[in-house]
Amino acid sequence: MVATLVSAFVVGVAFSGSALDWTAEAGPVETATVCLYGVVILAGLLVWRQGQAIGALVGVAALLMALCELDAHAAFTRFGVFSTRLYARPDVPLAEKIAAATAVALLAVLVILALRSAWRDLTGRAPVPAATLAVVVVFGLVLKQIDALPRQLHGLGLPLSEGLLSVSKAVEEIGEMALPLLLALALVQLPHRRRR
Repeated sequence: MVATLVSAFVVGVAFSGSALDWTAEAGPVETATVCLYGVVILAGLLVWRQGQAIGALVGVAALLMALCELDAHAAFTRFGVFSTRLYARPDVPLAEKIAAATAVALLAVLVILALRSAWRDLTGRAPVPAATLAVVVVFGLVLKQIDALPRQLHGLGLPLSEGLLSVSKAVEEIGEMALPLLLALALVQLPHRRRR
């Protein structure tokens, strides 16, 4: 995690002139990250089919993180599907509210089922992958804070220079590319077990 952040910082400093092009929304780095999530989703499904319940959990986590990376939560509705404004405002069509609530409910059920099936492995039989998944959660939260920092500083009247903004964006986007790799590492760390 620290190595990723340091490497991303170095890249951001070294390529500060073009870093914003590489790390733009839907740019090369984000596209590569989403592709990596796709590979992890498939690998998670394969591991799950071989009888390892954590494979399903990793696959679901990769799916949710890929959707987040693509900003899918706000792509099809006026407001994000997790925003109370979507459900509270009278000018939002009822059909849109129902579709958004249904999507959120389906995702919640998927997460609960995946967690429930993998719980025994997470709490006993596969402690190393569980620790790696915990690192994914912590690292993801750190990256979210790095993403929000320029906006927070701007709100305080302390806007970042273009060079610092390039470095910040590089650290965030390249750091996010490490998340699917950590999910893949959790799959690799699973003890080999034949399907019953």
